Amino acid sequence: MKKYVTLIFAIACFHIAKAQDYSKARIGVQAGGTYSTFSETGSEGTTYSNSYKFGYVGGVFFYLPFNKNWAIQPELDYQMSGGKTEGAFLNQDYDRKLSISQYYLNVPVLAKYHFDHTALSLMAGPQFGVLTKANQNIDGYQTNIKSDFKSNDFSGVIGAEYALPFFKDHYFSVEARYQLGFSDNLKNTTENDNSPMRNRVVSLMLNYSF
Repeated sequence: MKKYVTLIFAIACFHIAKAQDYSKARIGVQAGGTYSTFSETGSEGTTYSNSYKFGYVGGVFFYLPFNKNWAIQPELDYQMSGGKTEGAFLNQDYDRKLSISQYYLNVPVLAKYHFDHTALSLMAGPQFGVLTKANQNIDGYQTNIKSDFKSNDFSGVIGAEYALPFFKDHYFSVEARYQLGFSDNLKNTTENDNSPMRNRVVSLMLNYSF
């Protein structure tokens, strides 16, 4: 029975993927979760163990095709990311648990390629972000640390999208992305003897466009 259900679902996906017109411009909304950390490793006399934390992302996008395969997709997204750090500071005998939350208004501009006769698309492109807020939580105490970070962030994004079988003129899809920061988030990195801190974010989103 499972084989028949799987076969029917696969046939439905194939026919709907063929029926969908990827050469038409459309607007959409997206929302999902993030799983993020930092690539920073600490300075001399300081050791860090970075780990991931959960966040969220949501926004709007514009799908602008060149033809049935290639398109460009500019977006405006609001994203909460950051990371967790645990370690010994300056070779002292105490440990501190630290969680950083950063809130960005991001503008990705993605090139997308859709594979013929499938529901699969791949994407890649740059992303420019503006920091709107940053908080630090140490052992339950939260403080505003926006002034410790640069106001802008530049990243690269890669991802994959799979269309879900619903309606011909209404596009539902699930999407996974990886964001790698190219710029250092911290202000005065050299002056404060810190290593560069860059964002690393995995996101999973549901999209709807028309």
